[in-house]
Amino acid sequence: MPLLAGVLRLSSKRRFYCLRSNVSKRTLLLAGVRTLNRGCFYSLGLNAGARNVYCAGDNAEREDAFTGWGSNSEDVESAEGPSTGLLKVALTEHNKFRRRHGVPDLKPDQKLNAIAQKYANYLASNNLFQHSKTDYENLAGAPGKTKEDAIRYAVKKWYDEEKIYRKVYKYKNGAFSLKTGHFTAMIWRKTTNLGIGVAYNKAKKWWVVVANYSPRGNTKGQFEGNVPPPKG
Repeated sequence: MPLLAGVLRLSSKRRFYCLRSNVSKRTLLLAGVRTLNRGCFYSLGLNAGARNVYCAGDNAEREDAFTGWGSNSEDVESAEGPSTGLLKVALTEHNKFRRRHGVPDLKPDQKLNAIAQKYANYLASNNLFQHSKTDYENLAGAPGKTKEDAIRYAVKKWYDEEKIYRKVYKYKNGAFSLKTGHFTAMIWRKTTNLGIGVAYNKAKKWWVVVANYSPRGNTKGQFEGNVPPPKG
């Protein structure tokens, strides 16, 4: 069954966390996952209740959060990032929906690409489905015969949350919600760059799709200016 994971939303004042095994025990933050019906679950960000496992390094940098991941599967993309064709598909699908809302197109970002692909490889090869410690990530488990199919499916599912956002917030006084966080992240006006990662999970028989955005969205108090209603 396809799954969507909630968008992580960390305080901008928090450090980024690493998965290194040699961090001190006092920095280990443990929490569970919130189970939804039919086996779906959300992996929440720290500001929303911390539902994941984090190892905090005192001097951790954003890039450090991705050190130490291993891969035991050959059926994954290069950690340098997916092909230009896949990124083009991801940009086309995102920008198609962003234009509906009158916000600028996203641009490719090779650094985000490498981060997204490395994490997609890690999840697929280790049969996992959970967020990393970044605060700029959309995650989905998607069907499809090809990676392109999986990207199109994931982006469409993320955008489908627009119906909920429109009903609940009416594009006024918007706020972060687990039910609409994918949509607001991909539409966020001030976000300019995109990276995409896709890898096949043989155990689940689905594609893991990871999208990374910069600058990050879903910032408290800034929804009305960054998530405008559709034009027309």
